[in-house]
Amino acid sequence: MDAIVQFGGFHMRHFYYAVHQAVEYPEAELSTFGVTITCGDDLHVNVVGGWLWDGVTRPGNARANIEQTYGCVASLWVLLHSAVDQRRYDSVNSEHGFFPYVAVEDRKAGSFKLYGPAEAPTHASLAQGLKAFVTANPDYCHEVSQCLEPIPRNFASFD
Repeated sequence: MDAIVQFGGFHMRHFYYAVHQAVEYPEAELSTFGVTITCGDDLHVNVVGGWLWDGVTRPGNARANIEQTYGCVASLWVLLHSAVDQRRYDSVNSEHGFFPYVAVEDRKAGSFKLYGPAEAPTHASLAQGLKAFVTANPDYCHEVSQCLEPIPRNFASFD
Protein backbone atom coordinates (compact mmCIF):
# COMPACT_ATOMS: atom_id res chain seq x y z
CA MET A 1 0.00 0.00 0.00
CA ASP A 2 1.25 3.49 -0.81
CA ALA A 3 1.96 5.96 1.96
CA ILE A 4 0.45 9.43 1.94
CA VAL A 5 2.58 12.23 3.38
CA GLN A 6 0.92 15.50 4.35
CA PHE A 7 2.66 18.68 5.45
CA GLY A 8 1.23 21.79 7.06
CA GLY A 9 2.93 24.80 8.55
CA PHE A 10 2.47 28.27 9.95
CA HIS A 11 5.28 30.82 9.77
CA MET A 12 5.34 33.47 12.53
CA ARG A 13 8.75 35.10 12.81
CA HIS A 14 7.82 38.02 15.04
CA PHE A 15 7.64 37.09 18.71
CA TYR A 16 6.25 40.42 19.89
CA TYR A 17 3.52 40.42 17.25
CA ALA A 18 2.56 36.85 18.21
CA VAL A 19 2.25 38.00 21.84
CA HIS A 20 0.16 40.99 20.68
CA GLN A 21 -2.18 38.55 18.91
CA ALA A 22 -2.26 36.05 21.80
CA VAL A 23 -3.40 38.67 24.32
CA GLU A 24 -6.75 38.75 22.51
CA TYR A 25 -6.68 35.43 20.64
CA PRO A 26 -5.41 32.53 22.82
CA GLU A 27 -5.06 30.28 19.77
CA ALA A 28 -2.24 32.45 18.34
CA GLU A 29 1.09 30.65 18.04
CA LEU A 30 4.69 31.02 17.00
CA SER A 31 5.91 29.13 13.93
CA THR A 32 4.74 25.51 13.80
CA PHE A 33 4.73 22.64 11.35
CA GLY A 34 3.35 19.14 11.11
CA VAL A 35 3.94 16.08 8.96
CA THR A 36 1.70 13.00 8.94
CA ILE A 37 2.34 9.72 7.18
CA THR A 38 -0.64 7.45 6.64
CA CYS A 39 -1.22 4.16 4.87
CA GLY A 40 -4.86 3.58 4.10
CA ASP A 41 -6.79 4.67 7.18
CA ASP A 42 -3.87 4.07 9.57
CA LEU A 43 -1.78 6.96 10.90
CA HIS A 44 1.79 5.67 11.04
CA VAL A 45 3.92 8.68 11.94
CA ASN A 46 3.01 12.12 13.23
CA VAL A 47 5.72 14.80 13.46
CA VAL A 48 5.14 18.28 14.88
CA GLY A 49 7.55 21.08 15.59
CA GLY A 50 7.80 24.69 16.55
CA TRP A 51 8.69 26.64 19.69
CA LEU A 52 8.12 25.62 23.32
CA TRP A 53 8.41 27.82 26.38
CA ASP A 54 10.67 26.71 29.24
CA GLY A 55 7.89 27.42 31.74
CA VAL A 56 10.09 29.54 33.99
CA THR A 57 11.23 32.65 32.11
CA ARG A 58 9.43 35.75 33.41
CA PRO A 59 10.63 38.78 31.44
CA GLY A 60 10.08 42.31 32.67
CA ASN A 61 9.82 45.72 31.02
CA ALA A 62 8.55 44.92 27.54
CA ARG A 63 9.31 48.36 26.12
CA ALA A 64 12.96 48.13 27.23
CA ASN A 65 13.25 44.64 25.70
CA ILE A 66 11.74 45.85 22.42
CA GLU A 67 14.07 48.86 22.35
CA GLN A 68 17.09 46.68 23.12
CA THR A 69 16.23 44.41 20.18
CA TYR A 70 14.86 46.89 17.63
CA GLY A 71 16.18 50.28 18.72
CA CYS A 72 12.68 51.69 19.26
CA VAL A 73 9.04 50.66 19.10
CA ALA A 74 8.59 52.38 15.71
CA SER A 75 11.37 50.20 14.23
CA LEU A 76 9.50 47.11 15.42
CA TRP A 77 6.37 48.38 13.68
CA VAL A 78 8.30 48.67 10.40
CA LEU A 79 10.11 45.34 10.80
CA LEU A 80 6.84 43.46 11.35
CA HIS A 81 6.63 43.45 7.55
CA SER A 82 10.05 41.83 7.16
CA ALA A 83 11.22 38.26 7.70
CA VAL A 84 14.88 38.60 6.78
CA ASP A 85 16.58 38.93 10.17
CA GLN A 86 16.73 35.28 11.28
CA ARG A 87 19.31 35.86 14.03
CA ARG A 88 17.32 38.62 15.73
CA TYR A 89 14.02 36.72 15.56
CA ASP A 90 15.46 33.53 17.02
CA SER A 91 17.31 35.44 19.76
CA VAL A 92 14.08 37.17 20.87
CA ASN A 93 12.42 33.75 21.20
CA SER A 94 15.38 32.49 23.22
CA GLU A 95 15.44 35.57 25.48
CA HIS A 96 11.81 34.87 26.36
CA GLY A 97 12.51 31.23 27.24
CA PHE A 98 11.42 29.63 23.96
CA PHE A 99 13.38 26.90 22.22
CA PRO A 100 12.78 24.96 18.99
CA TYR A 101 11.44 21.42 19.23
CA VAL A 102 10.39 18.48 17.09
CA ALA A 103 8.14 15.73 18.46
CA VAL A 104 7.88 12.39 16.65
CA GLU A 105 5.11 9.91 17.35
CA ASP A 106 5.64 6.57 15.61
CA ARG A 107 2.40 4.67 16.08
CA LYS A 108 3.69 1.48 14.44
CA ALA A 109 6.59 1.31 16.90
CA GLY A 110 4.49 2.70 19.76
CA SER A 111 7.05 5.42 20.50
CA PHE A 112 7.09 9.14 21.18
CA LYS A 113 10.24 11.26 21.25
CA LEU A 114 10.69 14.98 21.91
CA TYR A 115 13.78 16.57 20.34
CA GLY A 116 15.27 19.96 21.18
CA PRO A 117 18.60 21.70 21.58
CA ALA A 118 21.05 20.51 24.23
CA GLU A 119 20.23 23.49 26.46
CA ALA A 120 16.47 22.82 26.36
CA PRO A 121 14.90 22.06 29.75
CA THR A 122 14.36 18.40 30.52
CA HIS A 123 10.87 19.12 31.87
CA ALA A 124 9.58 20.41 28.49
CA SER A 125 5.95 19.76 27.64
CA LEU A 126 3.99 20.22 24.41
CA ALA A 127 1.48 22.21 26.48
CA GLN A 128 4.11 24.93 27.08
CA GLY A 129 3.51 27.06 24.01
CA LEU A 130 2.73 30.73 23.55
CA LYS A 131 -0.61 30.43 25.37
CA ALA A 132 1.14 29.18 28.52
CA PHE A 133 3.65 32.05 28.29
CA VAL A 134 0.88 34.68 27.97
CA THR A 135 -1.08 33.13 30.85
CA ALA A 136 1.99 33.14 33.11
CA ASN A 137 3.15 36.64 32.10
CA PRO A 138 -0.06 38.71 31.72
CA ASP A 139 1.36 42.12 32.72
CA TYR A 140 4.36 41.75 30.42
CA CYS A 141 2.22 40.56 27.52
CA HIS A 142 -0.27 43.41 27.95
CA GLU A 143 2.66 45.85 27.93
CA VAL A 144 3.88 44.29 24.64
CA SER A 145 0.38 44.62 23.23
CA GLN A 146 0.19 48.28 24.31
CA CYS A 147 3.46 48.96 22.44
CA LEU A 148 1.87 47.40 19.33
CA GLU A 149 -1.58 48.92 19.89
CA PRO A 150 -1.68 50.75 16.51
CA ILE A 151 -0.95 47.46 14.69
CA PRO A 152 -4.10 45.40 13.98
CA ARG A 153 -4.01 41.84 15.26
CA ASN A 154 -5.58 40.50 12.03
CA PHE A 155 -6.10 37.05 13.47
CA ALA A 156 -8.39 35.20 11.10
CA SER A 157 -10.26 32.08 12.13
CA PHE A 158 -11.44 29.32 9.86
CA ASP A 159 -13.27 26.02 10.09
